[in-house]
Amino acid sequence: MSYKRYQLDLAFKLPLDPALQGQLTAFEATVRNVLRNSAEDINAGLPNEENTTKATWHICHHDSGNTISCEPEQVI
Repeated sequence: MSYKRYQLDLAFKLPLDPALQGQLTAFEATVRNVLRNSAEDINAGLPNEENTTKATWHICHHDSGNTISCEPEQVI
């Protein structure tokens, strides 16, 4: 069986513009809905199962001089 697989990696400078925050909130709601109702793990239940139903975000401090480079991931 073949799958159509998406992978995204997006970054936005903080603080977020309120309009962008609204778009991201709507985007996350759409992603949650798709994950819940349609997405499935590849080879589910087999030894070579791939977790393809994961969506997260986190705050990254790579360029701020903070000793903590990334905060914990938050599930969408």
